[in-house]
Amino acid sequence: MRKKIIISGTVIAVLFALITAIVFLYISNIQKELIEYKSSEKWGAPGYSHISAYMNDDAGFNANTMAQATAELEKTYIEDSIETPYALYSASAETTVSLSAQNSQRTSSAAATLYLGDYFRFHPFKLVEGAYPEATVNTDAILIDELAAWQLFGTKKGVVGLQVMIGNDIYVVCGVAQVPAGVYKKVYSESPRVYINADSAHYRSTSANRTFTSFEAMIPDPIENFAVNTVKEVLSQYNPVIHNIDKRFELKSLKEVYDKQISLIIDSKQTTYPYTEKAMLILTYKAADAYALLRAVALLSLSGVLIIFCAVYGPTVRFVEKLLKKLRF
Repeated sequence: MRKKIIISGTVIAVLFALITAIVFLYISNIQKELIEYKSSEKWGAPGYSHISAYMNDDAGFNANTMAQATAELEKTYIEDSIETPYALYSASAETTVSLSAQNSQRTSSAAATLYLGDYFRFHPFKLVEGAYPEATVNTDAILIDELAAWQLFGTKKGVVGLQVMIGNDIYVVCGVAQVPAGVYKKVYSESPRVYINADSAHYRSTSANRTFTSFEAMIPDPIENFAVNTVKEVLSQYNPVIHNIDKRFELKSLKEVYDKQISLIIDSKQTTYPYTEKAMLILTYKAADAYALLRAVALLSLSGVLIIFCAVYGPTVRFVEKLLKKLRF
C-alpha cells in the first residue's frame, strides 16, 4: 500500500510540476506579442525603465506642459546625481481626420495618432516600406498604415513620396506601417490610421488639438519604483494612471492585477487609453488569469510532495516515537 501511495504521490507531483512549468512558460510568452515589451533591454540601456502615464482628455496635458514635465524629470535626476544619457520622452493622443489623395477623388476617414518626441522609439511598428517621420516641427512627413495606402492609392507599396491632404494641409507619405497583428487586431481601429507630428499639425493649423492623453518616458530606475514614483510626482496634477512597462508581467504585478480585478479596458477614472495600451491591458489580464492557474497548480504539486513525505517518513516517525518511549523506560 505504501508503495502505491509513493508512486501516486510522485505522479501527482511530477504532473503538476510539469503543468506549472508550462503555465509559467505561457505567461513568459504572452508579452512577446507586444511591440513595446522590454524596451530598455532592446535598446541596450540596462537600469532604465519604460514608464507610461495615461490621462483623461480634459486633464490639460499639452505640448507646453510636456516640456515642463520632461524638464522637471531631468532636474530631479540632476539633483540626485543620476545621469540620463539615454532618456527618451514622448506624448500622444488619439483623434480622427479626413484624408484625401492629392489630385485624386479618393478619400478616407482615418484614425489619427498625434505624437511628440520619440514616439516611434517606444512603438517601433513594422514598415511595409519607407521610414519613420523625423521628429521636427515643420516636417510635412506622415506615416500611414497599409489600410490608408490601399484606400488612397489602391496599393500599399510605391506610395512613399506621394502627397496626402489632411483638411487643407498637404503632407507627404514617408512610410507605410503594417497593421499590427495578434492582440492588436482586437483594439486597432477598423478605419485606416495615420501618424502625425502634433507640432507640425499645430504649425500648419493653430486650431489643431495638441492635448495629449499619453506620456511615456525611458528613464533610469536606480532603485525599485524610483522611476514610477518620480513620474507620478511630476504628473500628479493630471491624475494619471502610471505603469512600469518592464514590470507589467512580473508575477508580483500579475498578483496585484488578479487580486484587484482591474478592469480590462477602462478603469474607474475613465482614463483614455491609446490602442497600444488597450492591447497591453488585454494581455495583462490574460496573464493575470494564467497566474491564478499557476498558483493553484503549484499548490496541487505541493500536495503530491506532501503525500510522498507522509508515505515515506510517516512510518519512520512512528518507529522513532516508539523507540524513544521504550528508551524512557
